[in-house]
Amino acid sequence: MLAQRQLESSAAFQKAILDYAGHAVISTDPDGIIQVFNPAAEALLGYRAEEMIGTQTPLVFYDPEEVRSRAEWPTSSRPNRSDVLAKILALYLKYSAQLADTITRAIAEKNAAALKDAAHSLKSRSATLGARRLAGLCQQLEQAGRTASLDGLDQILPLLTAAFADTCSAFQAELTKRAA
Repeated sequence: MLAQRQLESSAAFQKAILDYAGHAVISTDPDGIIQVFNPAAEALLGYRAEEMIGTQTPLVFYDPEEVRSRAEWPTSSRPNRSDVLAKILALYLKYSAQLADTITRAIAEKNAAALKDAAHSLKSRSATLGARRLAGLCQQLEQAGRTASLDGLDQILPLLTAAFADTCSAFQAELTKRAA
């Protein structure tokens, strides 16, 4: 019982530190999924903790120009740092297929909320990395989910599938080039 109270007290103290920190605090698990997103991060980035924790990677708020710029730095000028863009592209490839599958299921099941959420996430990730055609299609699907206007989306789905495949191919080619 005492150990439980001490654990609860410690957790409350940690939460208070994060909640009142003057700086954004964001942490991820080993797979890159956000686990901590404090109020300062919410204020800085415009996302709510509930929509980030356990579901998103930092891909949604990277500045594409900064990522490109840093990716072009010679590795020798950043000791002990691996290729940032390669890490981001690998995370995209690892987690975005699940979002595309969720979009497909949401359309088939006429699930507007799931469509809106998955399309929003895939849109953000794709736009951040410059996949504008895919992001544009996701934006249409996100809007359809927001308004629950789900009729006729089967026509957009093949376009989304092709754009997603093209995006993944381009990102995989970039990873292969960087590994060489």
